[in-house]
Amino acid sequence: MAFALAPSRAMAREELRFTEARVLPAIGLELRIMANSYEQPLPALEQFAYSVGSRTAGAERVAMFDPHAKWVAEQHAAEWHDPDGNELLVAVIRSPPPAPFSRAHVAPEEYARIRAPEVAPAVWTPDMLARWVSAFRSAVPDRADRPAVRPMRLLDLIEFSFSGADSNCLAYAFRLNPQATGQRDASPAWFYAGFRLGPGVDITRARRAVRTRYLQYLGAAAKPAGRSAPSGPGPTAPSATAPPSAEWKASRDQAAQSIANLEDWWFIESENYILLTNMKGGMRPTARRLLGDLETLRQAYARLVPARVPITAVSVIRIPAGAPDYKQYVGPALEWSSGAWMPSRKELVIRSLEAMTTQPLRDQLWSTTFHEGFHQYLHDALDQTDTAAWFNEGQAALFETADVRNRGVHLREDPVKVAILAAMLENRAPLLKPMLALDYQAFYGTNELERMQHYTLAWAFAYYLRKGVAAEQRSPYAGLMERYVENLWVSRDATNATGQVFDAVDMDALEKDFKNFWRSPARRKAAERT
Repeated sequence: MAFALAPSRAMAREELRFTEARVLPAIGLELRIMANSYEQPLPALEQFAYSVGSRTAGAERVAMFDPHAKWVAEQHAAEWHDPDGNELLVAVIRSPPPAPFSRAHVAPEEYARIRAPEVAPAVWTPDMLARWVSAFRSAVPDRADRPAVRPMRLLDLIEFSFSGADSNCLAYAFRLNPQATGQRDASPAWFYAGFRLGPGVDITRARRAVRTRYLQYLGAAAKPAGRSAPSGPGPTAPSATAPPSAEWKASRDQAAQSIANLEDWWFIESENYILLTNMKGGMRPTARRLLGDLETLRQAYARLVPARVPITAVSVIRIPAGAPDYKQYVGPALEWSSGAWMPSRKELVIRSLEAMTTQPLRDQLWSTTFHEGFHQYLHDALDQTDTAAWFNEGQAALFETADVRNRGVHLREDPVKVAILAAMLENRAPLLKPMLALDYQAFYGTNELERMQHYTLAWAFAYYLRKGVAAEQRSPYAGLMERYVENLWVSRDATNATGQVFDAVDMDALEKDFKNFWRSPARRKAAERT
């Protein structure tokens, strides 16, 4: 005998539930978001370095970007994801999509010049809005319709329908009604709300949930003006005497604006840095200490490698709370890492250790930030010039165990790397020459052991040249690091600069002296005091 089960409450509920009210202060909008969803910041705009002019006349490094990605970033307001794979993306429909450019990447001035005539039209038709949605969401609507009934707090509403590969999309364009109660100051702009449903979510139920439990709660925010800085001082100049440059202001404002509509995210600032994070508010003192140490460390970075050009942009640090947020932000290629300097985004991204209940965990956060902070500084100080892996990674590793106190920095030996190095020194094969030839892909290796050995050797070589040689008198290796930077700056070729320096060095003698240094407690003790 067969019988049917009555649907349980869990089975009958909508796949999309909107339980939490949110206000987006920077755009003057209030709405509801999916249950248990988390904010997903839009990644910083990817930049591409180009050389403009001839090498002999002095080539200039210019940052360019994808004009379509720039346009998307201008429209984007906020984004949420839930555990079921559903996504909600909210935007302001500011301007039509840009016409195709002749090149993949353009400079900011060119983008501004070409986009200047592209202002928002006086009237957006459903067809124009459909083209906007297609360009913004990379999902082409089949239809754009005005529902027969719309919520009282909306002046206009367009619903878009999709099919094929985009059939899991729901999208709406709407305007707020200034005649509705409490909405006299409502923004006149068109807004966009787009959903991409997770696997197995029923489209019919999801559409019904959006109509009855989402659109009804859209409205003007009580305080449409942008929020002030959550904590920390206001924007500070890169130096105590010079006013901030236009680039510094723009980079600082862009970083702060990237989280302006995200309730869980906050930022703090120091003279040269802005730190963005969604760690719990109790982490503010930790974040301030971290920035304070970085400001001190920045002077040590500059002492080892003086800046060849002024650093005019603020240095951005982003610390997502928890491993999932970090992995989502940096992508699959870097999800294994504990931190990464992302030059194309101009951001230093650190894996959060929010539950830092032990000193080793706190030390790990400091160590990672100090290491990646050197990469960030070097990129800007050498005008985005690529450097050799041995030079960049070796010196970054020097700072992992830096002791920062009383506005001073002491570079110490790393006991973990010393132990790994001791085993490597037992190998009679040359260590330095093969290491100097490694590009970044080879340096990072194919497994964790290989990667750790390369990092250890690069650190030990940098330590020897910076501290061991400095403790000796009349060493033939004095100034090798400085000569590398000089050759690199002239040639702008990391491999060529390495060859120019070490082709003039007796590599057999350097290998021997390097190994003897690390086998000598007396010489290491003298270097430790340096």
